[in-house]
Amino acid sequence: MGHYLRRKEIAELLSVNIQTVDRWRRDDGLPYYKFGATTNGAIRFVLEEVKEWAERRKHNAGMQSYTLPRTSGFEPKRPPEDDTEEWHSGDDEYLPPEIY
Repeated sequence: MGHYLRRKEIAELLSVNIQTVDRWRRDDGLPYYKFGATTNGAIRFVLEEVKEWAERRKHNAGMQSYTLPRTSGFEPKRPPEDDTEEWHSGDDEYLPPEIY
């Protein structure tokens, strides 16, 4: 185990802010150690582990795709053809088809 670093030191080494380090730790698996059983326990990092994580992340960055298909707008689905009933205004009964 190497020397333990604080969040601020890791943020400076990686040229990001502390909130980014916290987000990476929480969401992206940045390795860390927590000293103390409470939620206010000290969080420390080992530089070698952080470097390995950053290297893995750099190589895996192109593998994730978050693109969504673009559409020109909303297109409602058509009802099935066999369930629809034709109605013409010239019919003997001047009522629309039963819908309820």
